[in-house]
Amino acid sequence: MTIERLFTLDPQNPSFDKDESDGVPGVSAFVNFWNIAALAWGGSGGTKPTLESQLEENWVYLSGNSAAPFDEDSDGLIQNRERSPIIEIGVQCANVDGQNKILFKIELHALGDNAVVRIAVDRKIVQTEHLRKGDNSISVMVNCPYDRAWIYLDIKHVKAENGKASAFGFKSVTGYLL
Repeated sequence: MTIERLFTLDPQNPSFDKDESDGVPGVSAFVNFWNIAALAWGGSGGTKPTLESQLEENWVYLSGNSAAPFDEDSDGLIQNRERSPIIEIGVQCANVDGQNKILFKIELHALGDNAVVRIAVDRKIVQTEHLRKGDNSISVMVNCPYDRAWIYLDIKHVKAENGKASAFGFKSVTGYLL
């Protein structure tokens, strides 16, 4: 099995497009940050980091204060997507079939001991991760349903089961075609 890097997205490079050619897969991908008001830590009164400094340093901070309750989601689905701090990753591949998979490698940085993320594919929860303080890598493998189908991966910020929440920063996501 060969592994081919399809794309890398980060706050300074939030989208990627590569046309298909001669049987080589093409890809369109983006990263979007929902509820940006939850991201703007600082800025007023000269506190740091500001959203501008985060983008310059190539990461985006999600505040612990805005994390959704741990038990908010139900029936295996992400709930209240419209109000929750969510990192959305969208991918569309061309020249692929149901035999292909995409491996997402997500780079995050937790600023405390109570950072928790819930990961969903097309709103269906696939895993909940308790991040350790510092750098974290999370991998998620997704089937390619069919040629040119959009796949949406959500990273939702939730509180820990104890009700506490720590902030974390999104650094990057790399997609590999298998």
